[in-house]
Amino acid sequence: MRLRFVFGELANSLRRNSLMMFAVVIITAFSMLILSAALLVRSQVSITKHSFYQKLQVSVWLCPENSPHPQCPAQANNVQIDSIEQQLNNLRPLVTNVEFIDQDRAWSIFKDLFANQPDLINNTDPKALPESFVVKLSDPKKFDVVSTAVGGMPGVDVVQNQDDFLKKLFGIMNAVRFTALAATGVLIIAAGVLIGVAVQVAAASRRRETGIMRLVGASRLYIQLPFLLEGVLASLIGAILGFGGVAVIKHFLVDGRLKAVLPVLGGRLIGWSDVYATLPWLIGLSVVVAAFASFVTLIRYMRV
Repeated sequence: MRLRFVFGELANSLRRNSLMMFAVVIITAFSMLILSAALLVRSQVSITKHSFYQKLQVSVWLCPENSPHPQCPAQANNVQIDSIEQQLNNLRPLVTNVEFIDQDRAWSIFKDLFANQPDLINNTDPKALPESFVVKLSDPKKFDVVSTAVGGMPGVDVVQNQDDFLKKLFGIMNAVRFTALAATGVLIIAAGVLIGVAVQVAAASRRRETGIMRLVGASRLYIQLPFLLEGVLASLIGAILGFGGVAVIKHFLVDGRLKAVLPVLGGRLIGWSDVYATLPWLIGLSVVVAAFASFVTLIRYMRV
C-alpha cells in the first residue's frame, strides 16, 4: 500500500512538472552523450597507441644526389651504406630488423602511396627518391640510441622517428577528450541545478499534501521519497537516451564512415564492447548526481 502511494505521488508529480522533467531528460542526455564520447575517445587513443607502437619504425634516410644539406656533400656510396648497416646490426637486440630500401623499391612504394595522384607520379623523378634503412626496434621508446649511433655517420642525411607524428596525433585526440570532459562537467552541473529546481517546484506545489502527511506521522523518508525518485527517474531516462545516441553514432559514423581512415588509426576502431562499457558509468553518474541534487534541495527547502 505504501509503495503504491509513493509511485502514485511520483506519477502525479511527473505529470504536473512534465515540461521541467523533459528539460532535465534532454540536458542529462546531452551530458551523458558527451561523457560517453569522451570515454570512447580515450579507448580509441589506447587502441591506436598500442597498435602504432607495435608497428613503430625508424627511418634512416641516406644522402641523395645533389642534396642541399651540408652533411651530404655527395650521394651515399656502397662503402658508407655497408658501414651504416653494420652499425645498425651492432645495436641488436634493441634493433630487431634492418631493411634496406633502394631507389627502385622506394619508387615502387611511392607509386603505391600516391596511386590516386597520377600527376604527382608523372612529375617525380625516381632518382630524386633517397635510399634508406627501415629499422624495427624491440623498444620503440629508445629511438635516441639509434639516432646517436648512426645520425652523424657519413652518408646519413636524416634519422626520422614516427613517434613525433604519433605525439601530435595523440595530443589532438587527448585535447578532444579533455574538451568533451570539460563540456560534460558544465552540463552535469546544469543538469543538477535543473533537477534541484524541478524538485523544489514539485515540493512547493504539494506543500499542503506534505503538511498533512507530517501531521499524521509519516516519516521523513516516506514524504521525500517521491521527490527523490522524480529527479532520479528523469536523469536515468536521460542517461539511457544518451547511451542510445552513442550507439547510433557508433553504428552510422564509426562503423559506416570511419572505416576509410582505419590505416591512420592503426587498423582498428573501438568495438561494441567499448560502447557497452560506458553504460554503467552513464547510469551510475546520472543517478548519483540526481539523487544528490534532489536530496540537497529537499534538505534546504523542504522542512519535515
